[in-house]
Amino acid sequence: MVALLSDIPAGCLSAPRPAALRPVPSEAEDKVARRPAVPIPVPPRPAISAPVGADRPSRATYLRRRMAAVGIVVLLLFLTAIAADAALARIGGGPLTTTGATSGPRTVAAQAWVVRPGDTLWGIAESIHPSGDVRPLVDRLSQEVGNAPLYPGEVIQLPAGR
Repeated sequence: MVALLSDIPAGCLSAPRPAALRPVPSEAEDKVARRPAVPIPVPPRPAISAPVGADRPSRATYLRRRMAAVGIVVLLLFLTAIAADAALARIGGGPLTTTGATSGPRTVAAQAWVVRPGDTLWGIAESIHPSGDVRPLVDRLSQEVGNAPLYPGEVIQLPAGR
């Protein structure tokens, strides 16, 4: 037969456990539970006194720190020089650029051309012969320089009969 919760009287659900079902401590457990707590004496710690100057680093540590700081400063200066050189190269300046390199006439004489930073054979040919087909002039300039790359400051002799 199955009993439902509604069939069980209300007092049965909240009744305390009967004494027969409670665990009974043994005699040894009962004695331990009733024994008073005895504090364990802790010996006092001796006072630790630091020697004079113990908070200062040794001379070797001081020198290592100084060398590391100098190394960091040198590294930062080196990286700054590289960054400045890269920035100057992007804007066309640098240690090999002459003063006033972007201003002034682009030709030394009627039959020569001074190469500036960023010049190409095609750009030179368009400057010399602004209208019409410049491919034959580019071919002649290429033969003049020997199919080598252009360098700023290089003087190219212009072919006759442009």
